[in-house]
Amino acid sequence: LSFKYRLTGAGGFKLQLALDGKPVEGAQSTLRATRDQWAEATARFKLTGTETANEIVFLLPEGAELLVDDVLLYTPG
Repeated sequence: LSFKYRLTGAGGFKLQLALDGKPVEGAQSTLRATRDQWAEATARFKLTGTETANEIVFLLPEGAELLVDDVLLYTPG
């Protein structure tokens, strides 16, 4: 998963893939982030290839704000 972001009020955040509101096992990632400027990030997930997800969830610390652009979820094969 790659994307551009601008984060204020925190030094990092978590991502997870979910299916109908339920987290997909192995699809969580914690990112340390650049603060107060646009940056690019890539998150990798440890998946077996049989998982299905229909949501990308950004989990932020209280008081943080995250702007996101250009999200690309790549699945090999």
